[in-house]
Amino acid sequence: MKITINDKEYESGKITREKYRSFCETFDSFLKKEVASMVFTDEDLDKMIESIVVVYGNQFTFDEASDALDEIPDILLNFSLINAEILNKSNLQAEKQESEIIFSEPPSMM
Repeated sequence: MKITINDKEYESGKITREKYRSFCETFDSFLKKEVASMVFTDEDLDKMIESIVVVYGNQFTFDEASDALDEIPDILLNFSLINAEILNKSNLQAEKQESEIIFSEPPSMM
């Protein structure tokens, strides 16, 4: 997964347990909000940026990310992309495992 901060592109690398833990803490707090009132405070947006910084391995600072992601949609998009990337990789791994199981089953005897 990639992000551009101040005209420099960064790669997130593997989503480790530490990175995932930081992301989940923030993500879970948003799930507890009522859908009808899904409004994000400055504190919520700061938490999203903090999670983005952690997921990208602190390759840039909070202030750099905050300045570069100066529009609300930029913050929301990049935070959401983390979840999408995790789900996508999980689905791909599950499909791979499933295909390996199917191809490794011995032929049935009739």
